[in-house]
Amino acid sequence: MTLPEGWNWLEELPEEWVPPAELREPTSNAALNLTIKMLASQILGNDLIELVGMLIAESARYSIWFGSEAKVKASSNKELALLSMLSYEQARLVYGAWLPYSSSFESSGGLVGSYEEERSRLRDALFNAVSKLSETRKKFEA
Repeated sequence: MTLPEGWNWLEELPEEWVPPAELREPTSNAALNLTIKMLASQILGNDLIELVGMLIAESARYSIWFGSEAKVKASSNKELALLSMLSYEQARLVYGAWLPYSSSFESSGGLVGSYEEERSRLRDALFNAVSKLSETRKKFEA
């Protein structure tokens, strides 16, 4: 399909992540559904529960900011499109760390120490997602 003049930047955007079916319920927000799934699993330690809570809070802040300010502060339609994709991109990265963690936890029967590498990757993914959303939002507040 040929894009109208001035809209060629659409071809430069990264491919959009389509969340798997398991993340399309109970709400229409895949990132929120992922955090609900993680908390409901009862396989997270308190440190990971805290990070999931931080992700929920920062995702809400980011959504509020995006709906009220991003459209005015974005320098171009391309930047606005990238900002709109950021939350899903972070959810994709967290989901990518969640799957091996939950699989390792389950296959080990929760044996402490047997899934430490996967736990560390999940912790990093959660921390990085919170940081990325926060930093992006704050970058526009200056």
